[in-house]
Amino acid sequence: MIHAFIKKGSFQDSVSLMIISRKLSEAPEVEEISVMMGTPANKSLLDVTGFWHDIFNEATPNDICVSIKAESDDPAIIETISSALEEALADIANGQKSGNKLTTVRSWRTAKQKSPNANMLLISIAGEYAAELADTGLEDGCNVMLFSDNVSIADEKALKEKAAANGLIVMGPDCGTANIAGAPLAFANIAPKGSIGIVGASGTGIQEITSQIVLQRQGVSHAIGLGGRDLSEQIGGISAITAINMLAADPQTRVIAFVSKPPAPAVREKIIAEMKRHNKR
Repeated sequence: MIHAFIKKGSFQDSVSLMIISRKLSEAPEVEEISVMMGTPANKSLLDVTGFWHDIFNEATPNDICVSIKAESDDPAIIETISSALEEALADIANGQKSGNKLTTVRSWRTAKQKSPNANMLLISIAGEYAAELADTGLEDGCNVMLFSDNVSIADEKALKEKAAANGLIVMGPDCGTANIAGAPLAFANIAPKGSIGIVGASGTGIQEITSQIVLQRQGVSHAIGLGGRDLSEQIGGISAITAINMLAADPQTRVIAFVSKPPAPAVREKIIAEMKRHNKR
């Protein structure tokens, strides 16, 4: 049986929600729990994975959808899991109540003032707000990693064109992994530094190549994610070209590896031509 409820107006990134889903699924009263934001894509995923409940029709992208699979039809399960969710969210808000706490700010401008030399902005907020923040980051001379999804094709193209015109890059939207100068970002493998640069429009592909490189006792200079739509006909590989050029200019990078799902044919030819243009293996 599916029990479900919505927590209104409480945006969390997908990494936090995956951890919460796993933690809540340990409750003895349930079989499995799925916790997702109420975006259209996530609603479709809840449907195809058997977690759908009609209450989710009321959810917005800023609401948390909680779907509970359980044998019991006792409605008290919802109250139990709701309380556990509140505790998990409180732990996140308190930085897990242990370890070193990062500086907390409430705006990009304040963050930039506190770290004026920063040149990378990682965005994980609701997609409807992500493009505007990414544009602000580009205006401030920062490269952007958009972990957020639900950014329109038009906004993605405009952001990537603006970045390329200013010698910057936009990774994403829906870019789930990167490794920049040894710093793993989002879902990323920790890898030794080395001479192999990776460009990828496939997060799992980047992680697999990184793992194989490490198994061969080699290292990674940078792993640059693109987002799943960069190699589409509409976007035209804008960030892919930028990433290749960045790695080609990087003295630490001797080899460039490129991985993606099947790209648009014309974009594929463009990428191959760009790879051949540089003196890298």
